[in-house]
Amino acid sequence: MEKKFQINFLANYVGVDLGTKSLGIATSNGIIITPRTTLFFKAHDFKNCAFQLIKFCQKVQAKTLVIGVAKANNLITKQEKAAKKLANLIKKNFTIKINFVDESYSSWQAIEILNQKKYNLKQKKNKIDQIAAVQILKSYLNNLKQKNYD
Repeated sequence: MEKKFQINFLANYVGVDLGTKSLGIATSNGIIITPRTTLFFKAHDFKNCAFQLIKFCQKVQAKTLVIGVAKANNLITKQEKAAKKLANLIKKNFTIKINFVDESYSSWQAIEILNQKKYNLKQKKNKIDQIAAVQILKSYLNNLKQKNYD
């Protein structure tokens, strides 16, 4: 299902939380991180997901895409394979810097944040992927700042 975007902001960074049927998106100018939207697609239809994500990145004029990957004791997970597949589809059709960040616990962190804000179950389902994307982007930007200070 293709999503229409009405964009009135620009973002240097786009962070994503990839699931089997959804993709949470957050953006940042390098200082403020904002949850933006969730894209939906048929299970494992990463071609459609890549198409929608490319359109989003073009509209916000993103320079860097940060994709969360689940790490498990140095083993390649199904989610990591899916993330790499998505990245390859994007690279074939769009020029953007792509980085991967360990997203372990990002969904758990998102649930904790939504629980603290007392969101109901329906609100949580609508926001969890976006908040997980915020956590992924936050991790990337913190690592970037740390490298600049070292």
